[in-house]
Amino acid sequence: MKLDPGTAPALRLENPRLWWPNGYGDPNLYPVELRFETADQTVSDVKSFQAGVRQLTYTEDHGALKIWINGRRFIARGGNWGFPESMLRYRARDYEAALRYHRDLHFNMIRDWVGQTDDDAFYEACDRNGVLVWQDFWLANPWDGPDPDDNALFLANARDTLLRIRNHPSLGLYCGRNEGFPPRPLDDGLKALVAELHPGVRYIPTRPPGW
Repeated sequence: MKLDPGTAPALRLENPRLWWPNGYGDPNLYPVELRFETADQTVSDVKSFQAGVRQLTYTEDHGALKIWINGRRFIARGGNWGFPESMLRYRARDYEAALRYHRDLHFNMIRDWVGQTDDDAFYEACDRNGVLVWQDFWLANPWDGPDPDDNALFLANARDTLLRIRNHPSLGLYCGRNEGFPPRPLDDGLKALVAELHPGVRYIPTRPPGW
């Protein structure tokens, strides 16, 4: 199907198979290919990826964050994911094996702790295995990591990262800082970026005590 970007109608799917997290249903994915052609029908770019159809909603009544997916209350089970092996040698098959272990343990959420993992293969494995991602940005707690010296550079990196990972249906939550709050300019900037680039997914500034 060819669509003129200036006049194209909204894309509609009839009776789509929804993407569900582990334990709630199947993580159904659709292959997507986008082709961009010039006026003389020369292909200038092609983008292919797997997409999922799902809806996330949130409430924070009385300070307690609650998540619903496709209208059903979601109860998160999982843990932190730190360095992808100490020498950073994980590859696609390693991520797939690790996420299968998570799935087989009945986990349905994984926290990318302090944003240490940003390989596409990690998010793709989460998509396939029905594991929602709690995505941290790159701020360790104030005792272990200093604040960035260049806020503009930090936010530019956050923008690039959001544009790269936002199509993954497994992205379920963004968090500004581990065990502390981001500096106000970064907190405001991250909140605005998530609202602009990935609307519908919640941003929280910090990991609440006891989580």
